[in-house]
Amino acid sequence: MKMKSVLAVLLVLIASILPDLIIHSPYLTLGKIIVLVIAVVLFLIIRSLRSLWKLPVILLTINAAFWMSDFIRNTFWWKNLFGGFGFFSGVAGSVFVKVLGIIPVAAVLLLLMKNPKACFLSPGDLTVRAEKITWLGIRGDRIQWRKLAVISGLLIMIGTVLLSMITTTGFGKLSGFDRFITYLPVILLLAVVNSFCEGLVFRSAIMAPIKDLFPKLLVTLMPALFFGIAHYQGIPGGFLGAALSGVLGYYMSLSMYETRGFLSGWIIHVMQDVAIFSTLVLMG
Repeated sequence: MKMKSVLAVLLVLIASILPDLIIHSPYLTLGKIIVLVIAVVLFLIIRSLRSLWKLPVILLTINAAFWMSDFIRNTFWWKNLFGGFGFFSGVAGSVFVKVLGIIPVAAVLLLLMKNPKACFLSPGDLTVRAEKITWLGIRGDRIQWRKLAVISGLLIMIGTVLLSMITTTGFGKLSGFDRFITYLPVILLLAVVNSFCEGLVFRSAIMAPIKDLFPKLLVTLMPALFFGIAHYQGIPGGFLGAALSGVLGYYMSLSMYETRGFLSGWIIHVMQDVAIFSTLVLMG
């Protein structure tokens, strides 16, 4: 079990953007893909590791989707549509690429796991009561996830706005209220779509192949690690942004693990994205 755990965490780190932050090479993506392909072959050959083979397959698919997204961003037609400055070009273009990227990930995930419920692509049961979360002061078996997801989502939304202002936008004059009203439907739409895409790639895809192989803590920590590292270049970014995103990723993964579905994590993530996109519009 210890060897499997180490290998699983190592593969997640390799498939994340951590190597990209350390090594700057045009061949890095190819190197990642080769390593993951070798892992698939070895896991299929070595009987004691055979139960792990689905993890490198899905990580391989995710990296292929990342490569495809980068390729699309460099195409002439994409630059014509989303290559300008401003909220729509920056956010809508990014979300559009993510939508294209989740298609192969979702297809491979369903192929590997056979049904939506097994790969956290069903809503799940939000009437499940949350187990004890000591570090948040939540007592076990007291509150249903449908209520906890909304409450925590609202608190995270407020915290995200404040943190974004402190680390990225500043506390300058909020002069974009007219622009905010104009963009509100777009903000809501992009938040819903973006949070679903990221939830599928950074949580469902990572948890599904390992949920029956490892203890709950490790199953929820691995997607948190993957999600946190990915937001090193996000908003807010840097080490602080990555650490906070990792904690948030763990919390959303925990909610998904206990409800056996994506909806609880999606609710929380949507609210955070609404806060981020609204802050960008308000601050110009």
